[in-house]
Amino acid sequence: MPKYRTDSDLEILQHADNEMLAVLVDYLTHNRDGGRWLTEQLTGNEAFIKSNGNYQDVWQLIAAELQYFGGDTLANAVRGQGVLYRDILNDVCHKVGMKIEDSMITTEELEKALIIKVFKNSWKSMTSDEKASVKTELNIDLDKSDDISLEVITDGISHGYFSYQVSMLIASSFANAILGTNIAILAGAAGAIGASRLIGALAGPLGIIVTTLLTLPMLSGPAYRVTLPAVIQVAAIRQQLIHSQSS
Repeated sequence: MPKYRTDSDLEILQHADNEMLAVLVDYLTHNRDGGRWLTEQLTGNEAFIKSNGNYQDVWQLIAAELQYFGGDTLANAVRGQGVLYRDILNDVCHKVGMKIEDSMITTEELEKALIIKVFKNSWKSMTSDEKASVKTELNIDLDKSDDISLEVITDGISHGYFSYQVSMLIASSFANAILGTNIAILAGAAGAIGASRLIGALAGPLGIIVTTLLTLPMLSGPAYRVTLPAVIQVAAIRQQLIHSQSS
């Protein structure tokens, strides 16, 4: 079992909702066909088994598994542990075509930039009705043009106004597309966004974006099929905790 590296960016997992952690665990242990990843070491761990689904009790094991997936297999064997979350996040961002120019950007800001990247791609695939659904749920003036609305939303993500809602929306789309999960994880977001209704309306375009991302040549390897959705999930967990603290 990989050893957990002390990682300030992953300490949020100890405070995460169990349902949110369950999705992260599924990404780390199972592929899209329902089989287990050959390299995963989590489900065979005695402490993990004894936790009986209480994932907060074993958050360090979950974090260690994510760190391990983010590192090179050979290098992991030498180190006995994986890489820090920020390195995984940087790698994922580069792979999806993002240019990270400011080395001083915080992890939360970089996660938001990734969410914006995915959302912008999704927006291009939405119909007028689907865009209207998003604008309605985010209380954006329906008379605004699509370009202006997109700018309002992305600016809102950057400055925290819509970070929680859109992060949960994107994370839910990944969970639906990859795991077929019925987004019970969105129960806490229902007051801020009409979760079930909106997810249903956007399942098509968002699912296409997720599928497209995972089939890009640079993201087709098993490691990125884990780290991309896992990073999206960690970003959503962070925003959920920030939202709950400010509510």
